[in-house]
Amino acid sequence: MAASARRIIDEQSQVLEIWDRLAKPGLHRGKQIVAQCLEANGNMIGEPSAVLFRRRNSARGFDEKYRQIVDLEMWFHLLEQGDLVYTQEPLCSFRRHPLQLTAFNQANQIGRNEATMLLLDYCWRPWVRDRLSRQALFVQLYRGRKRGPGPEGAQEVEKELLRCWGGGGTPPSGSTGKSPNRSLTRANRSRSMPREDSCADAIGGLAPS
Repeated sequence: MAASARRIIDEQSQVLEIWDRLAKPGLHRGKQIVAQCLEANGNMIGEPSAVLFRRRNSARGFDEKYRQIVDLEMWFHLLEQGDLVYTQEPLCSFRRHPLQLTAFNQANQIGRNEATMLLLDYCWRPWVRDRLSRQALFVQLYRGRKRGPGPEGAQEVEKELLRCWGGGGTPPSGSTGKSPNRSLTRANRSRSMPREDSCADAIGGLAPS
């Protein structure tokens, strides 16, 4: 997989800033980048327009239970299969404006639980637990409580995260190593949002297989 820094521009195409969260060019181990994103509680790689990968590695498709960070979940899937090459040279621009899908999602609280969902999906993988500090767990618990009363089953989510980091028990979904929380997924899908094909359309720009 390959990614670059990008220019953030406004509605008049004026450059506002440069996003360069990885801040280190060259080859990065894929699983280490996954851990860094979970630790930072954010996407350090980039949006679909800033990323290239081989079509055959994405044959699984996007995970439909994610609506806001669907691209980041795909990057994790790809980085389990290989590494990342990154350049600090901005090779594309990302426009920030009030009508973009991210702004709509934030205003309507769509995807507010997805960072926790993603951590739950990955925390049972041994290589993730070996690389993450307890700070990642604390951030998710703190943010979840700060949001106030959440969906039914929020306490079970906290217990599952604590159990994962405590090393007790086995992944609830068995051999897959995933522990998706149904309550969070139902709450995520219950919020209405417009249909957007931007992420799906990104497949058309992938590097050849």
